[in-house]
Amino acid sequence: MKHPLALHIRTTRHAAQGLSASLIHSQMGGLRVSIESRARTPSPPGTLRFRVDQLEEAHVAAASASCCVMDVAEDCWRAFVRFLRDCPGTTSDFTACVLTTTPDELSQTSTIDAANELLAAGMLPAQMRIIYADAPRERLPETAYGLLARFVEQRAVLEHWRTDAVLSDAPAFSRLQRDHSQLGDLLHGALDFELDLERARSAGADEASLREVMRKVLSQRMVLGVAGDIGKVFDTLSLPRMPSSAWREEAERCAAPRQDKLVDTGPRSEDRIQPMPDENGTAPSM
Repeated sequence: MKHPLALHIRTTRHAAQGLSASLIHSQMGGLRVSIESRARTPSPPGTLRFRVDQLEEAHVAAASASCCVMDVAEDCWRAFVRFLRDCPGTTSDFTACVLTTTPDELSQTSTIDAANELLAAGMLPAQMRIIYADAPRERLPETAYGLLARFVEQRAVLEHWRTDAVLSDAPAFSRLQRDHSQLGDLLHGALDFELDLERARSAGADEASLREVMRKVLSQRMVLGVAGDIGKVFDTLSLPRMPSSAWREEAERCAAPRQDKLVDTGPRSEDRIQPMPDENGTAPSM
């Protein structure tokens, strides 16, 4: 049986693009592999970051995991498509390929280009999915994303693309665009800032500390308020969902104290940042 492996392509630098990848990972769980033009920050538990010149190593890590979401940055997807063309048959490793688009013309055009090139590289139409991000709530996707709508009409092989995988421009999603690092933990109950607030009050925390926790409580409430919308979007992608109990178990395991540092992986290892292995030599995954 093929292990679940979802490929997510960002089409522009719009903040909503990163939210889509976190949304997929928050429901699937497993390892997260990010391909970026450069490693920006130390990787959180369960995430491996690779430079665009390490595509083979990135794919090996992703395809070897029991479950994985591979997130390709907007300035790396063309290089990734070239990698797929150089390795015929590699597209079959993916359960699905998800493109995220926003209403701006640049993103829609890039989405069309990416779809065409991925299909030419061997991706099957049945593997292709799309998320309509930052969608105006007062307009239908067919109207807000007119360029894509006409493209789908012209490409009969993509007529199965659904228009109900929509992340609206609601305040909750706008906030998540700024910080979605804890999305999965909040949705699955691995984090509960309401409980943290009660504990802080009971412990006699000062007002500054309580205000900081209260901000997190409000963010949590906003996230839980759109949990149903997130679930509906994920359902349209036809990908396996990790049970909340399993997510919490993984979160507890990954919460063990650790130190982030560069791991020697051979030449140019300074460009790859990984979580430190545990005492058994295994990098934590989530």
